[in-house]
Amino acid sequence: MNEDVEVVHYATTAMMELSKEYEFKLQKFAETYANETDNDELLIEYRNYIEQYVYSGMIEGQMLELHTNTYKQLLLECIKRFDTKQDYYSLINCLFESGELALVRSYISKIEEKWPDDEKIWLSKFRLAYETHDTDEMRSLINETKDDDKFFSKDIRNLVEFWKKKR
Repeated sequence: MNEDVEVVHYATTAMMELSKEYEFKLQKFAETYANETDNDELLIEYRNYIEQYVYSGMIEGQMLELHTNTYKQLLLECIKRFDTKQDYYSLINCLFESGELALVRSYISKIEEKWPDDEKIWLSKFRLAYETHDTDEMRSLINETKDDDKFFSKDIRNLVEFWKKKR
């Protein structure tokens, strides 16, 4: 976004070079991983690298969709192997980004079963209610936070106050 043609040309060239490097390394990861599917360290490294690329803002359209799908598959494999909360949340975030809200709901339920006291679940539930325009669910979540037996962080209380005012 510059009026100087040389600056635009330089920036475009640099972005293309970076993109080529990412694509080349991803191709190498895919080839190596295809031959070493049991290699946990490689899986994690591949997942982290593709995550960085997907969220870099450097790709869009079909390439973004393709890499996002690969990223989701790698996350599912990580969940299968390691069953970590962070992988579930990464998957949920990715599903939110790609608009797969029915799957978001499913994975929120899975996290809630495994880690019922994790407060990030509430943030995901509020986001899901917002993204699906589910006012009944939003009211229900707000009412649940009034439960005196549960402790909610300041972030959750602020979020509830925000949505109470939006009513």
